Amino acid sequence: MKSIPVENCYWWKEKQMKYEIQDETLSAIRQCIQKSARIAFFCHIRPDGDTIGSVLGFGWALQSTGKKVQFISQDDIPSQDRLRFEDYVENSPFQKTPDPFDCSILLDVSDIQRAGDFFSKNGNRIPDICIDHHPSNSGLARINWIDSEKSATAIIVAKLIPLLGLSFDKKVSSALLSGILTDTQGFTTRNTDAETLQIASKMIEYEADLYEITQSVMMSHSYEAGKYWSFGLSKMQQDGKLLWSTLTSEDKEKSGYPGTDDANLINYLSTTETIKIALLFVEQTPQSVKISWRGKPGVDVSMVAKKFGGGGHVLAAGATINQPLANVIQEVLAETKKAIQ
Repeated sequence: MKSIPVENCYWWKEKQMKYEIQDETLSAIRQCIQKSARIAFFCHIRPDGDTIGSVLGFGWALQSTGKKVQFISQDDIPSQDRLRFEDYVENSPFQKTPDPFDCSILLDVSDIQRAGDFFSKNGNRIPDICIDHHPSNSGLARINWIDSEKSATAIIVAKLIPLLGLSFDKKVSSALLSGILTDTQGFTTRNTDAETLQIASKMIEYEADLYEITQSVMMSHSYEAGKYWSFGLSKMQQDGKLLWSTLTSEDKEKSGYPGTDDANLINYLSTTETIKIALLFVEQTPQSVKISWRGKPGVDVSMVAKKFGGGGHVLAAGATINQPLANVIQEVLAETKKAIQ
């Protein structure tokens, strides 16, 4: 059998090309950061643990070099499912709108609308850097590092930090480990691979406390969140391999839950036996509904979310529809059933 030199194989050339593109991107990121004194890090709207952990980890790493850093989250930071930054800094480092900056960095933001109002209201303003792991991200900044094979954006940030000549400490490693834990649901998602565990282990070497972070990020919840769950659990419905429920503004008010999210109920629903997709409708206002999908291997919920203007991953996606809750349920259920069939 005739052998083919490895450098002539198409897959080797593709791999080399990917490395060359990454080298160019890394160089561009490094140059942008080096020439900037003031850097603004942006979370996505309705921030989750991965965007919060990535923003804090990257930002704190740069702060230690003397850069002036600001953390931007248009929406309130949730009270659970994220690193308790109160354990590391006296006050919340987040602000809703940015002060003047030289460089903007979006982390875990899959499209410009999810970056909040700042960029959508300033139509000519293009973000400088976007680092993300969502496959639906086609590149929304001047410089884009998108790797959909990674289980969390915090994984990409953890790999970038030493490449940029930055250092880990307990704060930085703790923030990144919290992002990894939340997006992999405690290392249980389908895309949790050996590299995920290796980087998590490296964060532990830099004094991130796996037990404490797991307890605060994954295990603990407030009394109000428990009451909020009770409303959603009492309204569960199943149709074959589809399970769904709703949380209304009235449920939120009665429970006293302060957040705009679902208190992580969707991930619990997704563990129900025999189902393929779990679906949760969360009323935001009388004219707005947030929808979360969670799937099991064999379905692609990101394609369903895309039909409603959303996106995400194959097994975890979301969308927001600006219509009353009662108007959207049947159409969303019908499209979701098609994904199962």
